[in-house]
Amino acid sequence: MARPSLIASAALGWAAVIVLHTGGCSIAFDLDQEQCESNADCVDKGFADAECRNKVCVEPANTGGSNPGGGGEGGQGGSEPPLPSNFTCLDNFVPATPGATIHYNYRFELATAEPGTPPMNTTVKLCRSLAPTCTNPEETFTPDAEGVIEFDLEPDFPGFLELVSDPKAPIMPTIVYFEKQPIVIPGKQIVVRVIDPESFNSIAEFAGVPIDPSRGTSILLSIDCNDERTSGVTFVSDQVDEDTTPYHFKGSLPSPTATETDEQAAGGFVNMPPGSFTARATVASSGRFIGEATFLSRAGYLTYVPMGPTTE
Repeated sequence: MARPSLIASAALGWAAVIVLHTGGCSIAFDLDQEQCESNADCVDKGFADAECRNKVCVEPANTGGSNPGGGGEGGQGGSEPPLPSNFTCLDNFVPATPGATIHYNYRFELATAEPGTPPMNTTVKLCRSLAPTCTNPEETFTPDAEGVIEFDLEPDFPGFLELVSDPKAPIMPTIVYFEKQPIVIPGKQIVVRVIDPESFNSIAEFAGVPIDPSRGTSILLSIDCNDERTSGVTFVSDQVDEDTTPYHFKGSLPSPTATETDEQAAGGFVNMPPGSFTARATVASSGRFIGEATFLSRAGYLTYVPMGPTTE
């Protein structure tokens, strides 16, 4: 599941929160990961009998898996439309071996400062979803001088990271979720940019969507089987209400009228009702399911969620 730079103007709207690199886009998470070079790499990562195709470990076509063309049961071209080529891993899903772990490397930096500037005196809590207030975190990390933390975690860990900032240099309360059922094992650094409350509210107001402090905001990133940003994805949820504003990026700006991701690969929901919130990613052209994530919407928080392929 997953990377960078100075906000030029409030005219960037919400985009300034998560699109902060003019030379090589970067949106919330830095995605530049490869899973394998050979079949042996797949075995080493716990994917027994998998094959390395396009740097992704997939189930061999002759093992009785789903039709790789996505054309329906028995390969007879059923009612389900075919998947785009960058999502065919959904038809060849290879779960991680039980007991395997993923090594995570996160770097946190300020969106409103020079690239690479970490937030001051920030701590990061590892939290379980069943303990959403995270009063007793599983672990607490202190980022190093460059804002980096590293740790190992089981692939199906049900939880998230929560950033706690210095009261003298506050940032928006921020939650970062892991990729659900990761098809690609994260191996490279994930960069998450944070922003101070005053800047965030000013940007949102300028964009015409004032923030309701009693509600939450999500930033979703559409990623494919190669863990790369992808366009042509629609984010939907059954939990939006009249006060929630869905958006997708159109060019450099988030647009409430855009119906799918562009090359920025980002979207989400502003002013979500607090509580558990489920969003789905679908192929915009066909409506075919890509992935789903359930995450916490907390009043006054930003929630970052990578939306990669998952099984239904």
